[in-house]
Amino acid sequence: SILKEYNLAVSMNTKILGNTPVIKGTRIPVSLIVACFRDGMTLEEISNSYNVTLEDIEIAMDFVIKLLDFPFQN
Repeated sequence: SILKEYNLAVSMNTKILGNTPVIKGTRIPVSLIVACFRDGMTLEEISNSYNVTLEDIEIAMDFVIKLLDFPFQN
């Protein structure tokens, strides 16, 4: 499973935001991190604003990329 590869920084739990992927140990959705990038925030700004590590943000972004590419891989 894709989540197993990224479980150091991303978790999914039916009791936390209805199984939405979040930064592990938080209630911060991975989609919020993506939206922050869309809005022009830097890694440091996201890290400081949401109290998450730079590494967690990078792993979460890798998770998103892998998830989006997954249906297209052979």
